[in-house]
Amino acid sequence: MVRGQKGEFKDFRGDMLKRGFVRARIDGKIVRLADDLRLDKRIKHDIEIVIDRLTSEPKVRTRLAEAVEQALALANGALIVCVEQGSKDEHEDIRLSAHYACLHCNKSYEPPSPQMFSFNNPHGMCPDCDGIGAKFTFDPDLLIPDPSKSFFDGAIPIVGPLRGMGRWRKHVFEGVAKIFEIELKTPWGQMPAEKQNVLLHGAGDRNITFEWKQRGGGVWRHGGKWEGIVPQLLTSFKKTASGPRRLQLEKYMRVVRCPSCAGKRLNPQARACRSVAERSSKPSPPRSGNWRPGSPAAGRSKRSSIAFRIT
Repeated sequence: MVRGQKGEFKDFRGDMLKRGFVRARIDGKIVRLADDLRLDKRIKHDIEIVIDRLTSEPKVRTRLAEAVEQALALANGALIVCVEQGSKDEHEDIRLSAHYACLHCNKSYEPPSPQMFSFNNPHGMCPDCDGIGAKFTFDPDLLIPDPSKSFFDGAIPIVGPLRGMGRWRKHVFEGVAKIFEIELKTPWGQMPAEKQNVLLHGAGDRNITFEWKQRGGGVWRHGGKWEGIVPQLLTSFKKTASGPRRLQLEKYMRVVRCPSCAGKRLNPQARACRSVAERSSKPSPPRSGNWRPGSPAAGRSKRSSIAFRIT
């Protein structure tokens, strides 16, 4: 309903109360509209109206359909499904749209706005580099000085050889290697790029089963996610204020082009848009050899040129 706008929104909240809505999510927090909220008018706010709260079961199908129709009518064809993840503090937002959606990949998008095409605006900037286009991060070329070495033998010096690691760290790397079929004794330069990327940048949200071998011969299996060597080093770098450890990490870092936006500074949705300028930048078809001002051929050439630019 409200996205990235400044104000107290007293009239808006009063109007929603009159229409029968009781709760809203303001800046990520569920509140009651009747409460004295006192929003800071100097700060940009996001306000979403809570239509209904449901438990996933067959008997709520009719109620769910009514809630979806009401949400689409209220928000001009857009809605958010907030799914709780175990506890009330953890949730996942699924954005759906009746207008801005892809029928092939089942993804929905935010309605285009001028703010979305500005890397100086939170709604348009790349979330990984904050719209800068570059990041001070760990460079793979510095992390792996000798690609002829394998990960097992210490291709990444700051991580160390696998054979010299503690049991816990070793079982994590072995679990990742088993799931993604990575041969850790293969020289780094001969390892496929996608497997290098898994080790360096993680496996995203994919759940991985790790196996911890107990001393009695048993195996304890536990699940988890692999964030990657580079994110782990960045976390360590941010936690280390100063000292030898920070200096050690900085030797492997430099300013590199943002890998997420490739230096374009915009978020994925903004980068996916194609402007009229990009279409019209293509060369126009050659004019006829008998062209002259005022001739029929001139008119046809002009029309074909214009038609080419806008299609």
